[in-house]
Amino acid sequence: MENGAFSDKAMKKFGKKVVLFCHISSRVDGDPHQDLKAKRDTGGFPGLVFLDASGELLMEHNDNRRVMSFDTYADSLIELDKHQVALKGGDLAAAMPLLIQKMELGLLRDAAAAEERAKLGTLSTSDARRLDELQRDLKIVNLIRSNDVRSAAGRTETARKLLELTKSEGLPKAGMAQREYWPLIASHAVATSDKKLLKAAIKATKKAYGKSIDERWVKEQERKLKKM
Repeated sequence: MENGAFSDKAMKKFGKKVVLFCHISSRVDGDPHQDLKAKRDTGGFPGLVFLDASGELLMEHNDNRRVMSFDTYADSLIELDKHQVALKGGDLAAAMPLLIQKMELGLLRDAAAAEERAKLGTLSTSDARRLDELQRDLKIVNLIRSNDVRSAAGRTETARKLLELTKSEGLPKAGMAQREYWPLIASHAVATSDKKLLKAAIKATKKAYGKSIDERWVKEQERKLKKM
């Protein structure tokens, strides 16, 4: 990250909206936070997680290591906190946007999302349609996060399940779900030499990330596509 996000001028601006804590995983005698990675293991290196003021895990950053991506996550969590404060203060209208924010960020399991939706009572047609889409996206996100995607075999099995799920229920609609879905599908397409699927995955990933896309990833996938 030293040659990437940390050297980006935008990092200074990002650091003003959050409290940055850099944990060095090397053994340091007397370090009170030596076991932090074990407690908040992100499964990646370097890893990035968002914690609340008491040190509790809010969410893991599963996106690329660009400051624009950090901003997207941080802004969403700040917005979520505003809705939570409003709801605690008696503003019942905050319940709907709060649930949407939680689902978009993948902070709920499927059953918990369904339970919170039921508490909202009767919904308008547009709100019901929106939550239907988000619940489908949440299934995708939870499937990815509950499976081993670190190993080649794990990615293959997870991708197989995802393709079956999206074939019957539709592709992800929200940005966060798309960002987790399509790169994994691209990896699977490369492993199975599926040129058509890889081409679609590259296009969808670029659309999902927009300006925050990792151009190095795109070039690498396009190189693999040409070799097929």
